[in-house]
Amino acid sequence: NIPAYVDETADVAKAAKRIADSKAFDNSILCTNESTVIAHAAVGQRLLAELKRQGCHLLSPEERDILSAHLFPMGKFNIPLIGKSADHIAQSAGIRVPRGTRVLLAPLERIGDDYLLSREKLCPVLGYYEVASRVAGFSAARAMVRRQGQGHSASIHAEDPSVVLRYGAELNVLRI
Repeated sequence: NIPAYVDETADVAKAAKRIADSKAFDNSILCTNESTVIAHAAVGQRLLAELKRQGCHLLSPEERDILSAHLFPMGKFNIPLIGKSADHIAQSAGIRVPRGTRVLLAPLERIGDDYLLSREKLCPVLGYYEVASRVAGFSAARAMVRRQGQGHSASIHAEDPSVVLRYGAELNVLRI
């Protein structure tokens, strides 16, 4: 369950391209793909605009809830949706998306083991969670890996090397 933290020091356009390309690659069947973007509020609106430019479609809260129920019926991942395209997943959930949509972007209200869309999703569905500070961003990333992802991977987009080093020190994962 890989968090992708986008810091206020990030090259936002580069981060958006890398995140979208990674999540769209092979329809995200790899467990090393990002599960949720955790965006510092200082760059949140620019990041959303860049993600949209990269083929991500931001769902409305209503569409997000429909998708959540479709992806996680009875709390378990809907296995036939692994590796399916964003368009296929949206269509099968009854959600209309623009042509060329590569990734479905689900706005998250929070991060937590009990919040289904903040779990691992082996398909081109990416959670999007905005935080007010770097401390809150690191905390959200730790919460994601605590139960479903500890010892695995996390990603960070930041231009400040000290921020990257601190993130790596604070997350209990093998790969940053």
